[in-house]
Amino acid sequence: MSKRLSTADHSIRYLVYSSVVKLLIAMIMSGEVWFVYSEYQNLELDDIAASINIDHRDVYRRLANSMESPHFDTSTDERKRLVKHWADTQERYLKMMLGLGNCTLAAW
Repeated sequence: MSKRLSTADHSIRYLVYSSVVKLLIAMIMSGEVWFVYSEYQNLELDDIAASINIDHRDVYRRLANSMESPHFDTSTDERKRLVKHWADTQERYLKMMLGLGNCTLAAW
């Protein structure tokens, strides 16, 4: 017959508590590993992004010029609704990204 040091180590509350603590420790460890990995990989990704931007400079220039075009007007109601729709969609995505960022910040 084995003697137990505690009678609480087999209750549901203790199992939930210990599982949460183990999960948090595992998340901290994996976060630290990810941070170290991303520090070394970040340099290469920045170089790739910079080269892509340089390669497509003419595309960005054409897009910027098209926004300054005299043919880009919102004089009709249909165009106004279209611009409002895209502005609302982008605002919704911005709020979602800010919410995710704040949740991530709160977790850290």
